[in-house]
Amino acid sequence: MRKRNAILRTHINNNHKTKVLPGASEFLRKLSRDNYPMALASNSYREYIEIELEKINFLRFFDYILCREDVKKGKPSPEIYLKASSCLRISPRNCLVLEDSIPGAIAAEKAGMNIVIINKSMKDRSHKNISFNYFSSFFDFLKHYKSNFCNVSTN
Repeated sequence: MRKRNAILRTHINNNHKTKVLPGASEFLRKLSRDNYPMALASNSYREYIEIELEKINFLRFFDYILCREDVKKGKPSPEIYLKASSCLRISPRNCLVLEDSIPGAIAAEKAGMNIVIINKSMKDRSHKNISFNYFSSFFDFLKHYKSNFCNVSTN
């Protein structure tokens, strides 16, 4: 297992540039400073997610990280989001999910959570079965919700 992790880490570090959405760092820092509980729920494998988060120094922001190994069914099943809300001890209806995909938004909708999609390259910004707000960046999201969330500079 250690050898596999070392190989994966070397491959990711040498061959993969992690993309961070504009404004994500500022947003996570502000939520962390304000003590908002945060969980990451991903359909990817834990070892990959943790390496990526460590690489961009985001691992420290999350109280819980849930990955495909932690659930029986991945997104669009709501299982991973329900597990995240349970870990955080927050009712699903009081959770805000920031997603970058329709399957993830469907999972959050099925879990009874509030959804915001942040994805600058999403072609289809509507889906007949779910209700969500769409933004192309965290800066756009913060401009819209600034009074409800945080006072982060968007310059």
